[in-house]
Amino acid sequence: MTYNLTSGAVGGFKKIAGQGGNDRYRLNISDGIHSHTFAMLATQLNHMIPEGKLDTNAIIRVDKIVSNSVSERRVLILLELSIIAKGTDVANKIGNPVQWTEQTASLSNNIGTPTRPTTNGTSNTRPASTLTTSYGGGGNSAFYGKSSGAPKSTCIGEMHTGPVVPIRDLNPYNSRCAIRARVTNKSDVRTWSNARGDGKLFNIDILDDSGEIRMTGFNNSVDQFFDTLEIGAVYVFKNFQVKNANPAFNRLPHDYELSMGNDMQIIPCLVDTSSIPTATYNFVDIAKIEDLLKDNLVDVIGICKQRGEVVTFTSRAGKEFTKRDIFLVDKSNREVKIKPTHFIFICL
Repeated sequence: MTYNLTSGAVGGFKKIAGQGGNDRYRLNISDGIHSHTFAMLATQLNHMIPEGKLDTNAIIRVDKIVSNSVSERRVLILLELSIIAKGTDVANKIGNPVQWTEQTASLSNNIGTPTRPTTNGTSNTRPASTLTTSYGGGGNSAFYGKSSGAPKSTCIGEMHTGPVVPIRDLNPYNSRCAIRARVTNKSDVRTWSNARGDGKLFNIDILDDSGEIRMTGFNNSVDQFFDTLEIGAVYVFKNFQVKNANPAFNRLPHDYELSMGNDMQIIPCLVDTSSIPTATYNFVDIAKIEDLLKDNLVDVIGICKQRGEVVTFTSRAGKEFTKRDIFLVDKSNREVKIKPTHFIFICL
């Protein structure tokens, strides 16, 4: 079979160990003319390599990509891709690609449309595929791919009408972007004091139709935003920082979490918010709870079989609390006792 390359083939990959077990894969991709060794696979696609779906010499179609300039290197983040052909079917490298640089790209553009190799040794002269630019972060960042992946935001307030990035696609390489999300939870202001000084912080959990992520504000951000952010309201968030999530303090399923930057912008959305969900659930059968890791957050739907008596107790810190244990059962024919601390009951 003949494959005409327009967007890339996989020339190989390398596993890069990440913090907290969040490993990454760096790919060597090629269009038969140029190769690029700084293409990172999005973490949600990691499973494709150990499962054998993505292998060396595989032909892929890149459906969504983020391009960033990092330390004078062009880094590509592959967010969505489709396998056109397995590497075992292709067997060999296509063409004789040279390493891509800004200079070689400019040279190719000056010469004209390149002749793209095919797997049968012939050439195929055709324009390179045109990617739709959906988001630009200054001069060094761009969001490419399907237009549906970067929905438009219409917000009345300080007026933001530009495109936004889905929460599921956030990573440290595309932090110069905007997200549009609903605040689902806001913590109290907490303070700390140590040898390095005093400080304060608060957290918010924000949600869009692609996922949920936590954002933390420190010191000046507390003074600026804590009183204005409302649970249930929708905002556009700009100029934040993206870092690896700390599972010791953050139990949301996203690989990353956000910090409010010094030039953080939060713009209220007063219209067109119906597409942003108010909550998201991932219900688990009670019988499967014992297979989950300790301290994981879980959603359960069931019937209250029994409720305990109201009990008053004193904590180790000397504070007095009142509690009542709840016993739930579900269709898996298992029962669980819930100690009401940090959860929400929704009655249907």
